[in-house]
Amino acid sequence: MNPPWNPATLWLGLALALLLAGCSVAPQRDAPVKSSYLLEPHRPAGAEQGPGTGQAVIAGVRVAPAFSGRGLVRRLGQGRYRSDFYHEWFTPVRDQVDTATGDWLRRGGVFAAVLPRSLLRQADFRLDLVVTDLYGDFADPARPEAVAGLQVFVGDLRPCARERAVRPLEFKARVPLEDDRARTLAAGLSRALGRVLTHLETRLRDDHPAQAPCLDGGPRP
Repeated sequence: MNPPWNPATLWLGLALALLLAGCSVAPQRDAPVKSSYLLEPHRPAGAEQGPGTGQAVIAGVRVAPAFSGRGLVRRLGQGRYRSDFYHEWFTPVRDQVDTATGDWLRRGGVFAAVLPRSLLRQADFRLDLVVTDLYGDFADPARPEAVAGLQVFVGDLRPCARERAVRPLEFKARVPLEDDRARTLAAGLSRALGRVLTHLETRLRDDHPAQAPCLDGGPRP
């Protein structure tokens, strides 16, 4: 004799069957895909100049904590910043700014050479960089901007230097954005960094550290 059906068991079986059927027909969603971007400041064609004076080294690059992560950062209001998990820099900001600044100064001919960090002992001047700003400003949705800021500390390592004082320089640039897309922001930040590096090059050319007098009061060799 077959045992009688238990109603509770029957309902449980039906519920399980419906659950399995629902899982089999539920639409599959693709996992979100991350996008990566590069900081690529564009130097105008024909802007290169001949070699300058002295050898320089970019001794280090630091980034303000709010912008040191990989995600593109957006400013939403006073003191409100958000990092985009799905849109990020291809490599750390520190490394990209280091490379971009070295290439820019090398092509600009501000110094006779821009040496690798391993040759710091052979350098005449050292540059220490601090990235103070690198974000999209969307506090005013009608006027979005890309913002880049850089502090540069220039040190004189020449034996004849009268003093070891470090000259702090600071630059900041804002570039209007056409829309709020991540790729538009990344391109805008590249342009903003290019403006900052243009200001840095101009300042170093107009007030070159090699112009400082030597200990004997004569011109720097």
